[in-house]
Amino acid sequence: MWTLKSFTNPEGKTIVGLWYAAQSEGVKTAFRTRMKFLIPLGEDGWDRPQVGQLRHGDCKGLYEIVLKVNKVQHRPIGYFSGKMEFTFLAFATERDNTFDPPNVCTTAKQRLELIRKDNNRVREFRI
Repeated sequence: MWTLKSFTNPEGKTIVGLWYAAQSEGVKTAFRTRMKFLIPLGEDGWDRPQVGQLRHGDCKGLYEIVLKVNKVQHRPIGYFSGKMEFTFLAFATERDNTFDPPNVCTTAKQRLELIRKDNNRVREFRI
């Protein structure tokens, strides 16, 4: 089983919880369903079409969870932070291979550096 973690804001709230609370029921259901599908899989199960490795520019080294709801592509972004462990760093939508917000990978990499400096900036969560 996988352990899921989330970057936390300065107030200690997980970005997953903040993002999730702001989503429609359709996006919430898609996220829960996708994660419940992925959690029991082995390491080699986290691949396309459910999970994609980002390979270009600021995104290189990050991964996206692929969700499509009502013709909108939602992209929770994170990294493999340990054996059978995934940490969420940021969230975006994608259209025509362009993220919104466009700086989401820069934000994710900055958060990754904060985690490396202060492991208290990450917290485990459950679906």
